[in-house]
Amino acid sequence: YLLYIALFVLLLNFINTNGVYILDNVMDRAAVEAVETDAAGGMDKGDYLPIFFADFYKYQNLFAMFLQLFLVSRIFKWFGVRVAIFFLPLIAIGGYVWISFGAYFLLVNWVKVVENGTDYSLMNTTRHSLFLITTREEKYKAQAVTKTFFHRAGDVLHGLLVLCGTTFLAFKLENYAMVNVALALIWICVGVFIFKQHKALSAARQ
Repeated sequence: YLLYIALFVLLLNFINTNGVYILDNVMDRAAVEAVETDAAGGMDKGDYLPIFFADFYKYQNLFAMFLQLFLVSRIFKWFGVRVAIFFLPLIAIGGYVWISFGAYFLLVNWVKVVENGTDYSLMNTTRHSLFLITTREEKYKAQAVTKTFFHRAGDVLHGLLVLCGTTFLAFKLENYAMVNVALALIWICVGVFIFKQHKALSAARQ
């Protein structure tokens, strides 16, 4: 059960970091285009790019706050923690399938707003809730390992993907989105194992 949670977090961070890479490249491309077409109001890319990111983080944080205040508790009440783990993987699949057909600025921007907002609210609460049925020792030791090694392993794997994608495979941004779709499918499979183990452990502790 604890290993499944660790793999779940690894895949979450791998997909999220890969999505950030797509977003950064799309925003950089949009800023260059705005400067070249005089849509930046005379600003260069270095001045105009922070405007994109300011808007992105504004909407991301507003969406996360809305979810946390109005939906997270209701999702837990209506569906439970075992179903809540599937919300973000399904959002990721839907979003990155669309991006794989064309990494356009508005599409990537809003997919990442929804993905990150859901991660920072619903998924963050869900991850912590999964440990509630574990023992005290399991809870603290497993969370420490998961938040350090497995979380950072997602970053390392993303770095290796970018290295291979840029050096050997000539990946476009759409190809990175396709990788995220494949990873999200694996993510859901791991979620199914967590669902079954959580159900069994919960029944055993009653």
